[in-house]
Amino acid sequence: MSLANGAVARFDPGAKMENPFEYISKPKVHSREEAYTLEEAEAILAGAEPWFAKVIEFDLCTAVRPNELIKLDRVNDVDHEAQEIRVTGKGNKRASIPVIPRAAAILNSCAPQ
Repeated sequence: MSLANGAVARFDPGAKMENPFEYISKPKVHSREEAYTLEEAEAILAGAEPWFAKVIEFDLCTAVRPNELIKLDRVNDVDHEAQEIRVTGKGNKRASIPVIPRAAAILNSCAPQ
């Protein structure tokens, strides 16, 4: 018995409430865009300024959201030993993301000298 039906039954044991959502259709969920092909990713990187190509490639390697990438703190959010980065995402939720060797190389190339 649903919560609504239970509440109605307490006041009128013979009554049954209809489902208020019965005639409402679910919204259509649009599928996510497909990932870039290797050729598309290479073309994007080739057309970008060198400093921005590193940003794009790091994003492609980690799949972090743009706002997560902007907030990334090299000192506090990068764990070289565990080979992961910690990001703060939607709703201030923290997540650890594995860093593949190419992403680690990009981070190291951006390190202050």
